[in-house]
Amino acid sequence: MVPFPSQIFEGLSPIKDKIFPKTCAKCGTVYESLADFISQTDDLPDSTGLQYFGEGQNSTALYRNCACQSTLIVLCNNRRDETDRGIKRREVFERLYQMLLKVNPDSKYCRDELLKLLNP
Repeated sequence: MVPFPSQIFEGLSPIKDKIFPKTCAKCGTVYESLADFISQTDDLPDSTGLQYFGEGQNSTALYRNCACQSTLIVLCNNRRDETDRGIKRREVFERLYQMLLKVNPDSKYCRDELLKLLNP
């Protein structure tokens, strides 16, 4: 599996200071920091693993798979650009993404290529 570009995780910081070290309840693997968590776990299939929660929560959940295949989650501070420019940029990304999916149904490949184009 080709990992998502590392810049997709830039700017993430855990909501709670004491979330690390984080331990997998299934196998006992310990992740000392967010960097360890990202580098020592795997992407979810066909997903960045990021889920934005707006409407008062204003946070981002990061889902990753431990080596034991247990899915772990870390809640992070929101880093989404909520300005008009940021909203417009996401709209353009979504339009381009949908166009690419018509040519190539591999969603991960399409997302990766768009990210490379938009974040050189």
